[in-house]
Amino acid sequence: MKLLNTNPSASQLSLFGSFIITIFVFISVLLLTWLFNARINLFHLICISCCISVATFFVFFSLLEIFVYRKIKLIYKSIHQLKTKKGSIRTKIKNDDGILSTVALEVKDWASQYLRDIETLHKQEEYRRTFVSNVAHELKTPIFSIQSYLQTLLDIPITDENQNNYFINKALDNSNRLEIIVNKLLQISKYEAGDLLLESQPTNLELLCQKAIALVQQATLAKQINIVFKQGNSSNCVVLCEPVAMLEVLENIITNAIKYSPKGTDIVIGWYNMDTLVLVEIMDHGIGIEAKNLPFIFDRFYRVDHDRSRQKGGNGLGLSICKHIIEAHQQTIHARSAIGQGTTISFTLQSATALS
Repeated sequence: MKLLNTNPSASQLSLFGSFIITIFVFISVLLLTWLFNARINLFHLICISCCISVATFFVFFSLLEIFVYRKIKLIYKSIHQLKTKKGSIRTKIKNDDGILSTVALEVKDWASQYLRDIETLHKQEEYRRTFVSNVAHELKTPIFSIQSYLQTLLDIPITDENQNNYFINKALDNSNRLEIIVNKLLQISKYEAGDLLLESQPTNLELLCQKAIALVQQATLAKQINIVFKQGNSSNCVVLCEPVAMLEVLENIITNAIKYSPKGTDIVIGWYNMDTLVLVEIMDHGIGIEAKNLPFIFDRFYRVDHDRSRQKGGNGLGLSICKHIIEAHQQTIHARSAIGQGTTISFTLQSATALS
């Protein structure tokens, strides 16, 4: 049986120290008695050793308790308060509870959590910097255009009413673009803060898709693009969703598909029953997206090709809004794509039929 284990308490350390001192005193007295040829009563020697043992035990115990274990307890409580939200200590710490091992584990765990928190803060700071840079870059173009057109009207006297109207309309178009960006940012912020609560209701998916197609009809006619339903789709598919928000999702995804699809191609909308869920897919035959860019297409302001996206009128917020709306429905959205073969955006919705 070991007198001292790998995780000693204050009492164990004190007992061990007093034992060592007692043995040392006992042997020292015997040696001195032998060297000086003195006589000593063995019973008295044992009594003295016991007294010394008890005295040293309490001395060691007091020193450890006052100067060591109290400090360790303070460290433990400080770390524990940092780790708990309310700063409360969940368990009472005793000397015999293996406090050294407990504190070592707490310190190690706290250090790991601290490093994770630091890493998270660095990522958030990097994301914040990127976001601020993207917002500034996105807002700069319409603001600069508005300033240019208005400054032109102020600096150059234009007598032609048509020319005046041209500059005014250009400034108005850019102010409208600016308003759209700000409104979309506010919308995303509300979704992220959980301020927008969606009230889902049974909705016919095919009718909802037809409404979205009607909203983008002008764009489809301009590019001679056909939007068709996949063969075998059930016209009686009913899902649980907030119709207005889901209409925005469909419109944004279809609009993106139209922008990046060649003239005369088809966009296919399909859905599949998956027990309690319905998988909705919108597939185009456009230019496609590289695999390295796919994980980021739902980020705010992210665009695979910034110049081409801006020329097509994109602001990089549409898919981000779609992601937040789908997640507000407690569902998932993802994309798959290949260069030159098109892109498919798919998301799930709760089936109303399965719940009835």
